[in-house]
Amino acid sequence: MHNKNYFQINILRLLFVVFLSLTFWVPPIFAQTATQVNLPEGAIARLGKGKITKLQFLENGNLLAVGSDIGVWIYEVNTGDVKHLLTPHPGGVDNFAISPDQNTLASSGCQSSKVILWDLPTGTRKLTLSGEVNIVGNALTFSKDGKTLIGLFTSQAADNTLKRWDIATTRVLSKDSSTGLGAPLSCYADKNTFAGVSREGKINLLLPEVRNPGVLLGRKTGNFLSKFSRSGDIRNRLARHSMMRMTFSADGKTIATGDEKGIIRLWEAKTRTARATLKAETGWITALAFNKDNTLLASGNAGKHIHLWNAHTGDKHSTLNGHTHTITALAFAPDGKILASGSLDGTIRFWDVKTAKALSIFASDHVMGSRSVAFTPDNTKIVTSTFNGKVQTWDVNTGDKTKTFAAAPIAHTLAMTISPDASRFAVYGTLYASIATSGNGNSIGRHSMQGTDIIRFWDLNTDTELPQLKRKFGGSALLYSSDNKLLIIAKHFGDSVVWDTTSATELFSFKTQDMIFAFSSDSNYLATDGSYRETFIWDVENQKLHSKLTAEDVETLAFSPDNSIIAIGSRREIHLWNLNTGKQPSTILTEHVIKLDYNQEVSALTFSPDGKTLIGGVEEDKSEQGRFGWQSETIYGLKLWDVQTAKIGPTYSGHSDKVEKLQFSHDGKILASTSNDGTVLLWNWEKIAKKFAPVSEYYKKTEKK
Repeated sequence: MHNKNYFQINILRLLFVVFLSLTFWVPPIFAQTATQVNLPEGAIARLGKGKITKLQFLENGNLLAVGSDIGVWIYEVNTGDVKHLLTPHPGGVDNFAISPDQNTLASSGCQSSKVILWDLPTGTRKLTLSGEVNIVGNALTFSKDGKTLIGLFTSQAADNTLKRWDIATTRVLSKDSSTGLGAPLSCYADKNTFAGVSREGKINLLLPEVRNPGVLLGRKTGNFLSKFSRSGDIRNRLARHSMMRMTFSADGKTIATGDEKGIIRLWEAKTRTARATLKAETGWITALAFNKDNTLLASGNAGKHIHLWNAHTGDKHSTLNGHTHTITALAFAPDGKILASGSLDGTIRFWDVKTAKALSIFASDHVMGSRSVAFTPDNTKIVTSTFNGKVQTWDVNTGDKTKTFAAAPIAHTLAMTISPDASRFAVYGTLYASIATSGNGNSIGRHSMQGTDIIRFWDLNTDTELPQLKRKFGGSALLYSSDNKLLIIAKHFGDSVVWDTTSATELFSFKTQDMIFAFSSDSNYLATDGSYRETFIWDVENQKLHSKLTAEDVETLAFSPDNSIIAIGSRREIHLWNLNTGKQPSTILTEHVIKLDYNQEVSALTFSPDGKTLIGGVEEDKSEQGRFGWQSETIYGLKLWDVQTAKIGPTYSGHSDKVEKLQFSHDGKILASTSNDGTVLLWNWEKIAKKFAPVSEYYKKTEKK
């Protein structure tokens, strides 16, 4: 009996221990999926990771830091798991630097005057430093002892600012200004030496000599830049061929430059002379990287090729093929055995340097610009498309990607759309193109198109291409109607058409200025922007103009679910009109508009499924005068308004660039927002609406009293 009780007690103890372990177990941070890491409030998943701007291995080779349009991703090299996502930086991260002890990462953003310091082991923000505003490029480096951060910032006019910060106190130790050092920029960290290119094509060196920590010698206007050319030998060549990329070798003795003709030059930093000229092939040089022992140089171009060169002789070592779009970033592993490459095709690939063979597609979904989104009718899947014509299907419940469909060899899309039921995909673009990012990697710097622009169609259920239109159209915008039967093909300042996809006939044409339009939920009405001050409402069934509404600088349009109200978003206000009468509803506001704050702009609009809430994709300027000067920052996210009272609800930030489209799932439970930052955020609308409802009801009760 005693043994039986003892056995029962031990079983109960074991069950209790198991219960505790299941209840309180927390998954390790490296196990979290990329769609779930560091989500903003209200979001349940992030689809996509943003375009790659920079790659850098940490010294131990175990981690890879990836700068992107939404932040810095920290990957585990051995597993490919995401360890951290360091956000936010409006406009994305254009540069970062890692401290000598590998514990701190400093990141800068194109649309922010702040430099953020991150604790790499934990992925948490440590400090914020004041940077510079209105920059188009920068270079960052830590001092050898890791106590000082040095940043060089350049503007579009090649105006330069060199700043030094004391990391412990965030104090600006010194600030110097001059002109002439423009993008591309590079930095030799050991000597804190910066290099840049003037508008005339002359390479300039900046040599900030230091007497004591934080004290610069000879801070005179004329001595800020050290000329890096002799009688025209660099100037004459580069004036004719615009330089695209520049980088120092690891020992600082060599500078490699690449231009738009596909020519790479190796320069001796000490003698300021060119010692080798390498000709890759026709195509812009878009990425350069030396290995640690300075024996190899890797180059990437807009023709999607990577070349390895002997850095001493200039001989070509090998060519790496596999990417399907422009190479944007390159980095050697510390031991020199692996080369990592990032591309506009959205992938990071690992290569065996010795054999020139591909090792793996290390990461994917680093795309630029999410253009269109739709939910399947059963709300279990969401379909997204990116700027290069790729269509991806995701599981709504898990955030896992279930399918990638490369619809076409579209190098650069001008327009695309997915039907609301996610069954059709239409894309208009160029089959072949050369695309290069800007000097800071943040945006498209230039592009060159070849081939014929055509509109192509796919059945997404079968992944088969559908017949092309018999009539040739040129269009810069596409949109399916709510019932999936009609397609708008629009052109800037030209004739746009409403095409019946069932009968393959044109219903009617109209003119649009900025290609802004929206269908009503029953597809009976179409709203389009017209002239500077007008919005047109078309009766689709009768193919005639229904009414003209007045609103200046139209940015976006949206119908309410019952089609009784249309919202017209402009730069500083949102107009609400009654569709039946063409007059503004007296129940909205006496001012007849929803006023936006002076620092806000709206880029997308939609109504909640019950029609009670208006949701806008907003851009909010948060610039302010701070202790260290003018601090610039732009916030992108969602804004809520009560339709009946026009009272303002909360703002949900999370994107790092303009919100392009807002789309509800068919059951109204999830709201998807697409952005130029290359991501789609899925928001828990039921939770957001519940939080907003008490605020809205409070205002209504107050007004009744």
